[in-house]
Amino acid sequence: QSHVRCYQARCHVRRLNEEKQEEERMRRLKQENAAATIIQSSFRGYQHFVRYLMAQYFVMKIQTYVRGYQARCRLKRLERENRDKMIKKSQRLSDAMTRVSRFSSVFMKKNSTPAA
Repeated sequence: QSHVRCYQARCHVRRLNEEKQEEERMRRLKQENAAATIIQSSFRGYQHFVRYLMAQYFVMKIQTYVRGYQARCRLKRLERENRDKMIKKSQRLSDAMTRVSRFSSVFMKKNSTPAA
């Protein structure tokens, strides 16, 4: 009878140890799962942050190129307007000179009559 009780006690202790090991394994598994979830969420956040930074970088590059293009176009337009103003100014000056020369030639003809 003592051998049977001893055998039953050993079986009972073995079962308790197995249950304790199973509980420990489950606790460790939950802890590892929680750690993996935190690591994955941190990495995903980092990936989104890097994508945001890259997008921001390229948006700034595109804006820089567009602003440069617009500035060059504005400069060309201003140069063209200044050139047109200079042309108009020189045409007005030329027209004025022509009018003065015509007037002076008419004036000289009237005043150059021979004195008798």
